Amino acid sequence: MTRISGGAAQLEKAAAALRDAYAASADGWRDRAREEFAEQHLDALEARLRQAVQVSRQLESLLTEAVRTCG
Repeated sequence: MTRISGGAAQLEKAAAALRDAYAASADGWRDRAREEFAEQHLDALEARLRQAVQVSRQLESLLTEAVRTCG
């Protein structure tokens, strides 16, 4: 089950790195295009990443239970 939980952790780490990089870009990028980029790309991506992490953890739980029950 380590591979599944590791995947969720990697997704969370990547999402945090993306948020940090975007926040760091504010010093040199302060126009409407930046806001539109966030609205059109980052917001949806972050929502999908959160969903993927949640589903990954649910799958891990189900597989752990299946191994416990059948093993």
